[in-house]
Amino acid sequence: MPGGHNYLVYGHQTRVTGVFYSLDIHEWIQLNLDGGCRFSRNPLHWDIMFGYILWNLWTQRNTRIFDVDMVYHEPILVRSSHLVSEVVTSNTQQLVGFAAASLGQEPHKLQKWVLIHKGWVTCNADGSFRAVSGSATCGGVLRNHHGEWIVGFAKSIGICSAIKAELWGIYKCPKYAWELGITRLQMESDCGRAIQTLKDRGIRHSVSLVHHIWDLMDRQWEVHLLVINRESNKVADALANLAWKLSFGFYDFVDPPSSVSSLVMADLPG
Repeated sequence: MPGGHNYLVYGHQTRVTGVFYSLDIHEWIQLNLDGGCRFSRNPLHWDIMFGYILWNLWTQRNTRIFDVDMVYHEPILVRSSHLVSEVVTSNTQQLVGFAAASLGQEPHKLQKWVLIHKGWVTCNADGSFRAVSGSATCGGVLRNHHGEWIVGFAKSIGICSAIKAELWGIYKCPKYAWELGITRLQMESDCGRAIQTLKDRGIRHSVSLVHHIWDLMDRQWEVHLLVINRESNKVADALANLAWKLSFGFYDFVDPPSSVSSLVMADLPG
């Protein structure tokens, strides 16, 4: 890992450097996860950073073996820093939400999902990320212009960043729709960052999912991308949360699961 040693160890602290190299591998990992900030030039959130560095090393090694065409455009340390930022931001947002609830602030008024024009199909997608474990899920649903259920899905992804979880959900939308012979698709997500990423065709991305989504979108059909508010994405959100209760893997639903049925009905006109 180029530059890894300089990042991990204070070069001028001979005693610390000696400890860094002399510990048993299990003790070394445990020490870094529990209190290894003394090994780092940037000790803030080091336990999280260290875990993500190891995870990125492992996944990049596997990717080079099983996905030889994959090219990473960001160094491991940069990717790990992004993941740490997402975890910290997620925790901060949760604390803000708890504080607002404790102060008795009124929640935002719920807004209803909007039907698509005749001849079009809508796919709502959402991702769910848990900062404590670093794990994620996604879910989504395809509905026709009457708001009727076509198919839904839920996927337990495993260790994954928040943005990648959103992209996983979006990726499943055009994949399903194409297989079903749909010719006009509107993909909706409440993650503005994910939608903007897909719209920025001039930027090269290290996330292979982005390129897979682009490949699907470029086929012979009409595909639109739309950012919606979170309240309008309740069905996809419920499916992503449902995935936490399921075994690892991918699940599709020809009919709405019982935990989602009331939300689907609430989105119907009338």
